[in-house]
Amino acid sequence: LAVVWDHELAVEAGRALCNTRRREALEPLDQALERLRSQPATTRAIQNSMPWIWATLEQDEPDDDDGLLRRAKARYHQGNLDGALSDLDRLIDRDPTNLDALLTRSEVREEQRDLQGALDDLNRIVELAPQLPPALMQRGQIYHAMGNVDHALADVQRALELNPRSAEAWHTLGLVHQTLGDIEKAMDYYQTSIEIEPSSVDALLAIGTVHEARGELHKARASYTEVIHIDPEVVEAWYNRGRIHFELEDLDGARRDFSRSIELNPRFAEAYLNRGSVMGLMREPKQAEDDFSQAIKLDPTNPVAWMNRGGVRSLLGEIHAAVRDYEKALQVAPEDWEDRPRIRQLLTFLPKPPKPDDPQDPEEKQR
Repeated sequence: LAVVWDHELAVEAGRALCNTRRREALEPLDQALERLRSQPATTRAIQNSMPWIWATLEQDEPDDDDGLLRRAKARYHQGNLDGALSDLDRLIDRDPTNLDALLTRSEVREEQRDLQGALDDLNRIVELAPQLPPALMQRGQIYHAMGNVDHALADVQRALELNPRSAEAWHTLGLVHQTLGDIEKAMDYYQTSIEIEPSSVDALLAIGTVHEARGELHKARASYTEVIHIDPEVVEAWYNRGRIHFELEDLDGARRDFSRSIELNPRFAEAYLNRGSVMGLMREPKQAEDDFSQAIKLDPTNPVAWMNRGGVRSLLGEIHAAVRDYEKALQVAPEDWEDRPRIRQLLTFLPKPPKPDDPQDPEEKQR
């Protein structure tokens, strides 16, 4: 476990942990995280100790509402969303005005992609406490995710009126304006977020996307590199920098960054898809086929993965398998998919494969 210099909160937490009083360590660690947000490496070190504490709390049998809320949060942090939701439902049934429970339930519902449910909870919070910046902030983010830009803008601006030093609010305001197509205003707001919190990886990532939109690829790469220096475990930074390397025809750099993003998140389908494209250009078709296959396994609804694997299989001489991949791409793609005409034309020149159980198909038998 990491202790932050001689910070009194860390000392308190350390003593509690050393004496196995994990529940007592939770509050000072939470406070330390809040105070030390500007130091990502230190914050990450503290966060690495939290699962140990959450795992203990998750086993609790609470005898009061505070204990039930602690267990709900523990289950949420441990990834047990259904268990967390069950505890929070019980709490809110007992006390529909419990703001902490409502806010936590909105986070759980957002994690479950139940945006309307999260919005319902946040609306209730704002009714009970109209001046609560975190609720306004989170509701603005939900509205943004749901495509309701006007409501998102109103909530974020209100949150900033109440707390103009909120780096997260300025960052979200930038996201809203970027959605509206005003990338210059968005950049100004991202810069304000950075001025308040210089190590804000979210704002730096957003700045990188603005540079990309302007065609400033080297500046975008510099932004993503800065994020990696601040926190080398941000998957999106590695992935985005890999895309920039690819655009700049730095295939070795692209492969390294896509591989790193896969190490950090082995279920990142887009990273496999992009690394497969790199391996194809580096004349390693078998590795490319493996990457496209993994992308398909993780997201079988992406027509580009099927199309790309079909192309690689054509290069490997597996024509029948390639045709099946092209046909699958057409099956899962939307009607207005831009590559649909090209794939249809390509299929007119390729032999139609026999049925998989046809004994006359030596390629299928070998596969």
